[in-house]
Amino acid sequence: MLVDAGYRVMAAPGGQEALAIMRAMRPALVIMDLMMPHLDGWALAAAMAADDALCTVPYCVLSASVTEPVPAGAIRVFRKPVSTAALLALVARYLPRPLS
Repeated sequence: MLVDAGYRVMAAPGGQEALAIMRAMRPALVIMDLMMPHLDGWALAAAMAADDALCTVPYCVLSASVTEPVPAGAIRVFRKPVSTAALLALVARYLPRPLS
């Protein structure tokens, strides 16, 4: 959906890989699930908060179940399935123009 809207997307199969990508690429926005292999969303958010280069990167959470507390720094929480319009609106707030 984000690629189709013109945004550059970097994906990771798990939290540990996501953290490595974030440290290398310094994203403008992170969209994460809470349930990920190797490093879950809570641990990933804590690692971002503890990293001087990543602590200011905004992130939102997508989750099938939001019954557990979400990381305190999340700018938004979306319950899966996520509304395409709502997610695109959030991304547009942080990345006003799609990358070309």
